[in-house]
Amino acid sequence: RFEDMERFSRAALREATTDPGCATGDDVFLCTKFLTEALERTDPDSPEREALLRQSLELMTAGGLGGADVRVTTTTDSLASLLRERGRIDEAEALERSMEDRPLSRSATASDFEWAMKLLQRGDLFKKRRRYAEAEAMYRRALGIVESQLGGRRYTAATINVLANALEAQGKFDEALPLRRRALNIFEAEHEREHHVVAAALHRLAEALSARGEVEEALERLDAAAHMYAATKGADHEKTRQVEQQATGLRFSISAFGVEATKMWARLGAAAWRRNAASSAAGATAPTPTATRTPPSPRVGGAPSSRPAGAGSEAAACVVCGRSSGRA
Repeated sequence: RFEDMERFSRAALREATTDPGCATGDDVFLCTKFLTEALERTDPDSPEREALLRQSLELMTAGGLGGADVRVTTTTDSLASLLRERGRIDEAEALERSMEDRPLSRSATASDFEWAMKLLQRGDLFKKRRRYAEAEAMYRRALGIVESQLGGRRYTAATINVLANALEAQGKFDEALPLRRRALNIFEAEHEREHHVVAAALHRLAEALSARGEVEEALERLDAAAHMYAATKGADHEKTRQVEQQATGLRFSISAFGVEATKMWARLGAAAWRRNAASSAAGATAPTPTATRTPPSPRVGGAPSSRPAGAGSEAAACVVCGRSSGRA
């Protein structure tokens, strides 16, 4: 009911900004956040989305919130993402650079939660800029605070996931795999057995297993994720179809070429990813994963290929995770 969400958020923002001098950072931030999220669904091309974010930044700054405040950085990041989405890359990157230049320090009044969120936001910023090693460092610091001070299992699992993403972007699949297992264990304990969050964790674990060449367990996890997505999102949902396609491709490769050959191709794909990640860190063009991280179907275009998925082209996607070596 995004139309209702838009109407109520608009009324709340109007009330909060009737007297700009009395508007609090939380009021402006939350009202703007909910309204822009509603507009993203009801009118995604509306110029009002950008205007609202800019107005929110002006009001929060006028209200005394500094550039390092988590509400200001969150809104700035949302504006940069919107500009990037609309093709205004130079403006988006200028905003992102301005956030990078802001000192990252913990104020005397900042709670553990606020400080962890600042670290996570800075990590997200580094990740957008493909500075994955720096993102990893920020995520590790945030995870330490979440585990030792906040104690919430869901916060822990969410932070583990973003850390694993940064590790995988660098080709550090051996380090990412135990994190994916840990996140799955937490989500299974926190949610019902059949839950879309658990399905997503199973899917991520399957991709990490594939990158390690552990294709048999990867197939089991893919089948479980596909079943859970079908139960929670529907058999025709895009996530259900995506995971089913990946399971089909992997099952075909194992059946047609054997487990060992499939493991070999999966490991070769991961090795190519590591090489490109290292080149990216050294300043070369960063590798670009496929948009959906989905492998080509083995039956697209006629009969199945005579080689495992990924053979014959350095740029072909991995049989499960869809990662490309980035080279043609």
